[in-house]
Amino acid sequence: MKARISKVCAAPLVLFYQPNGVAPQGSTVQGLLTGADIPCRVIGEEHLCQPVGTLCGLEGCAAGKTDGMPPFPHPAMVLCGFGDAGLNKLLRLLRENGLSIPHKAVLTDTNKDWALGFLLEEIERERQAMAAARGRIEN
Repeated sequence: MKARISKVCAAPLVLFYQPNGVAPQGSTVQGLLTGADIPCRVIGEEHLCQPVGTLCGLEGCAAGKTDGMPPFPHPAMVLCGFGDAGLNKLLRLLRENGLSIPHKAVLTDTNKDWALGFLLEEIERERQAMAAARGRIEN
């Protein structure tokens, strides 16, 4: 399902989710993006219950759950406020620097009130469905 993407953030921001117990990429990603004038905020498992929009700095998002969200085991990115050119620049920068982060989402009017953990689980479900449709499942 393709989400309708609108620019819900005034300025671009990358939320980089770094799970506990996974080789840290957050500082590498943050340094790379900062060097390209792309703001980046590294977040962790303690943020899984918070609304994605709130993590991106939006006001008025629905209150998140306070408990019960299982840890998400993969690094991920949530992209806020990017137009087409900025999104292409970001993806090219990651590719040119050999950074593979399969779990990515764009903040939308639809998902801004979702808990981060729910959004990450949805990204994984979509990734698995796409891989199965191509006849292979990547872990």
